Amino acid sequence: MATILNYPSWKEQNLTEAEMSDPHVVFERFFDFARLPEIKQMLREIFETMVRKNYPHLPDSIQHDNMIYFFEKLEQLAEAAHRLHMREDAGQSSAG
Repeated sequence: MATILNYPSWKEQNLTEAEMSDPHVVFERFFDFARLPEIKQMLREIFETMVRKNYPHLPDSIQHDNMIYFFEKLEQLAEAAHRLHMREDAGQSSAG
């Protein structure tokens, strides 16, 4: 698993021109960083840290429900991206 050395500052658009032209490159780098189970574990750890440690007042609030919903959608996004990435890899393997 790779290490995050320089995290980009928060900005509206994080994709480069090349990545916008070929978004599959983003998937490739993402899944080169970690496998799907590791990614899901990292998402879970981030979620648990935010909710349990940083926001102890949230469990009874709508914010808590929104965070759970968002977390679930991030997991689905990671899984969908993984499927697209695997299809792309399979297509390249059979073409080459």
